[in-house]
Amino acid sequence: SPAYQATPGLRLALDYLSLDNQYGLIINALFDLAIHYKGMNVDELAVFLSELLGQEYTGADFIDAYNQLCEIPTNMSMYAISFLVLNELRDVAEEAFGEDFNIIEFNKVILDSGSAPLEMVVENVQEYIRDYEFLNQNN
Repeated sequence: SPAYQATPGLRLALDYLSLDNQYGLIINALFDLAIHYKGMNVDELAVFLSELLGQEYTGADFIDAYNQLCEIPTNMSMYAISFLVLNELRDVAEEAFGEDFNIIEFNKVILDSGSAPLEMVVENVQEYIRDYEFLNQNN
């Protein structure tokens, strides 16, 4: 059990911020694909998002994001994909460890990978899970 338990209000605020961050990552990844795969310009992007979200937007609402994505293609998609992969790994680890799951240890495995490619980070986390399962299989 963690040394500090968040109050229900703080937990709700943290959950909201987490979902807002996830939403932003996914929307930016969609923008990235719309621009570089579909070839949309900023006005087409606004129409696409208006239809997707059911709210009216114009190209002026997205010009800064559009320009950034044009300058650094795939950057936001890499963040979104990495987030989704790491989130899935966390789910797998939580299931494997059960009550023994420790978010600090899990994050340490990721951080100890350094600036490695995502594939290597995934391998390190999978090895961490396999080691735990092996040790507990023999107990």
